[in-house]
Amino acid sequence: MERWLCRPSEWGENFRVGRALVSPKRSKAGIDNFRFMRDVALGDICLHLNKLKQVAGISRVVTPFKPTPFEVGGSSGVYVPLSGYYPLKPPLTILTEKHRERLDQLRKAANQHGKFFFYTKNLATNMYLTPVSQELLELLDDVYSDATGMKISNIV
Repeated sequence: MERWLCRPSEWGENFRVGRALVSPKRSKAGIDNFRFMRDVALGDICLHLNKLKQVAGISRVVTPFKPTPFEVGGSSGVYVPLSGYYPLKPPLTILTEKHRERLDQLRKAANQHGKFFFYTKNLATNMYLTPVSQELLELLDDVYSDATGMKISNIV
């Protein structure tokens, strides 16, 4: 089971946050920025970002990707059906300097090992869907636990 951080996208009632992930097959420049959509598998967990770069909810993948019945960003797209959306209250955000420093350490460690780290200091990403490493999940657990006493990994 993988965990994914998902950027917000709204494409109508059946494709809103928590019900489906939606993305074009390629960027307007023809780049395959959406390759992770093809890697999502049954039972994977999606951590949904809101427009404020907070993790606002969690859902589970129902089936692998399918072609969209409509255009996405002017081209063909794909979607991944989801279920069991659970809103996080309050949404998870990395506010403290301690947590930002830890996120920065994860980024530096990934770069030293030749891995690309997709997130900025505020969890922003330019990709629709990105993998969440065990180390990043542990950081998110700690942030959410500090705020609520609960861990995200216990919710899913």
